[in-house]
Parts: sequence; C-alpha cells; structure tokens
Amino acid sequence: MKSDHKNVLLFGNSIQEQILAKQLKKSPHLGNLYCVPNLPNIAAMQEYAQIIAVENASEFLNLMAQYAIDLAIPGGSFPGFSQCCSMLNIPVWEPPAAYKKFYQNRSAWRGLFRQQNIPTPLAYVFDNTDAVAHYLEVNNTFPIMAKNDSILKSKVSLCSNIEEIMEFLNTTIKNSLGDDTERVILEEHKPGRKFRILSLALEDTTVILPYCQTWETWPSNVDFNVGWISPSTFFNRKLYSNIERQIVLNIVAGFKNIEPRYYGFISIDLVVSKEMPYVVDVRLNLDMLDMLILMHSIEIDWLELLQGIIDRNVNVSAIHWIEQDALFVLLDSTKLANYPILPLCTGYFKVNGQEQSVDVLAATGNKIAIAYQTLSQQLQEAGVPQSDWINQVWDIVQTKPGKSSKYPKK
Repeated sequence: MKSDHKNVLLFGNSIQEQILAKQLKKSPHLGNLYCVPNLPNIAAMQEYAQIIAVENASEFLNLMAQYAIDLAIPGGSFPGFSQCCSMLNIPVWEPPAAYKKFYQNRSAWRGLFRQQNIPTPLAYVFDNTDAVAHYLEVNNTFPIMAKNDSILKSKVSLCSNIEEIMEFLNTTIKNSLGDDTERVILEEHKPGRKFRILSLALEDTTVILPYCQTWETWPSNVDFNVGWISPSTFFNRKLYSNIERQIVLNIVAGFKNIEPRYYGFISIDLVVSKEMPYVVDVRLNLDMLDMLILMHSIEIDWLELLQGIIDRNVNVSAIHWIEQDALFVLLDSTKLANYPILPLCTGYFKVNGQEQSVDVLAATGNKIAIAYQTLSQQLQEAGVPQSDWINQVWDIVQTKPGKSSKYPKK
C-alpha cells in the first residue's frame, strides 16, 4: 500500500458494487468510500458509501480532485471515465484497454480458444439473419445454444427448434443483426454439469480458487434461481488438474503476445460432459455471481488485493481460503415485490435496455437451513402458499454437496 488510508470511488451501485463496498469497508486502509450511482437503488449503497451525483465528465473530473480519490473502480460505463482518471493519475481497477475485446465479445474468446486448443463447444458467429437461416437449413441438430456476442449484454437461450431461435433473434436483439456489436453465436449444446470457477492470473503463477459455483436456472415461470458454492464432490483433484492444465494455463498463455500481460481475475463458466471439461464463457470483469463466490470463498483485505492487482504485486500468502459451503437464492424483485423477504442485497441491472431488480438471499454453513426457514416463514406470513419452488429449494438444502479432499493451491 502506498499510504495508510485511501479514498476509493465506486462508479455503479448494482449488486456487485454493493458486495465490494461491504468488503472494502472492512479494510483498515480505507479512508473514505464514495459512490457515483448509475442505477435507482441508491438506498442500498448508502449504508456503505457517500453518494455523489455526477452529470458529465467535467463534474466527474472535479469530483475526483475535490475528494482526493486514490483508487477508482468502474462498475458501469461512464463517458470519459478512464480519461478523467488518467488525467489525474488515479489508478483504475479494470482490465487494460488491450483486453477490451476479451471482456466484451464472445467471438474474441473463441478465436483464442482455437489458437490455444482449448476444449469448447462448437460455435459459429453470424452477423445477419440470412446467414443464420441458411445455417439452420443445413445444420438443424437441436437443442442449440443461442447467444449474443456481447458478454456485457449476455443473453443466452437454449433453443429446441428453428422458431425459438428466430424468436431469440427478434426479441433479444430486435432484428439489429448486421451491427458488429449485435452479432449472434449459435453454439453446440453440451449436456452435463455446469459450474463456474475463478482464477487469479499473476506475474509468474496462476491461482485457481479451490471452490467452484454450481448454478441451476429453473423454468421461466419460476421466480428464482438457486446455487451453491462448495468444494463439491464432483469437483475433484483430477477435474481440477484437467481444468488447470487444459484451460486456465492455456488462456493465460494466449495472452503472452499482448502487452501489458494480463494480471487479475479470470471468471470461467464450464460444463463437464462425459468427464471432459468444456469452456462455455470467460470474463475478465467480475459480475454479481463472481463477487458472491469471492466474498464467501476467500478472506483478505480487499483494498490491499485490488491495489496489489493494479501494482502487480499481489501477496498470494495473504489470501485465506474459507472452508464453508454457501447457498444462494436469487429472487425476482419485480414478481416478489410484496413479500417481506430480507435479502443479502438488492440490485438493478439492465436486460434489453430495461431495468430489472433482483434480491439475493445468501447463507453459509449451519445458517443455510435457518435462511430457508426464514424465507419460508416470511412467505407464509405474507399469505403466499408454499408452492413447488420453495419445496425445490428445500430439496437442495437437504442434499447439499459434500466436502471433497483438498486439491492443490497453486
């Protein structure tokens, strides 16, 4: 750390910024924490940070000088953000500009996968609807995963016929194919166990967090998703080794000709099909689920960690792995608005340009059953019947993943 206390500016107030703010407040090195919100849920962030309104880049520049900002963390887009920080020599926690294509476009990642022989489902990128239609005439083996190319917008649909794919094109990207930012990817569907891992790529080593996250998305008529963070029994030493050797190290090796070399977190979505791990998506920017994993999987001074990533001198020995399972239930706030649920945090994000809110209920260790009981009781008191979805949550609570033997920490 360059000084004893640092003033930090968060741009954005969605769930991941709330989680990060909560962690930053624990740091003995934190001076003042400020937030420039880009979403309506200001009250949720006020517990952790001083809220400041900014209308343009000029005001943004004055704000950072006035409040003596030492570190800026962008959680959303703001015109001139990076330029303002650069003018004042304020370090920014974000991937370098040379990696912009990788944290925005799936097609860029697929090029790197081919170059590095990384196992991934077969996929094709299209920039017009005629090409999609022609492809489907020749290759119509369903189901097919349909995705838009932009990871930042991240719309994904498992389609079982041509009509569903065309509906995806029409409703998700509103017939805007032809614009380079709105290309679509049709990807081979690999049935298997889906999960996410996080890796920390450093100067001379790569650390894979010894916990993975499994996530289940229920049918569209069900108002929740549920997931686990755990050293699950299926995520064993052999699978860990295969992912490290075939995927993580090859991704890092793919950056060898890019300057500066990437230094920071890598989020990887995978599917294990017939005991073979395949990469589905990769991100360099941390989203809500990544922050939930990190918050419940590692213990560290977060301000020191972020500054260490910027300065390229992370102290790996200072990262402590937390031995615990964690359960998360995501509830659609727009559909459950009248339920007296006490979430971990509430956030807004945009889907197709429309704001949507989500509540996150989380629990760890022996608090998992208590969290379920609290949720169940609150719904019952609100006169909401315990429908199938609440029973499904309980089934998962009762059959939570067991502990596996520790795999190596690199």
